[in-house]
Amino acid sequence: PRVWHWGSNRLVKLRSVDTSREIFIKPLNEIRALIGLELVRSQS
Repeated sequence: PRVWHWGSNRLVKLRSVDTSREIFIKPLNEIRALIGLELVRSQS
């Protein structure tokens, strides 16, 4: 039971980390895409 309890807690932690990761990575990817567009414009 203790191992299962630890496993379920870890699953919950991983799930919360995934959601926060999505919240942070999505805007970062958009910013990175904008920076990439600006770099391409400045090069050409």
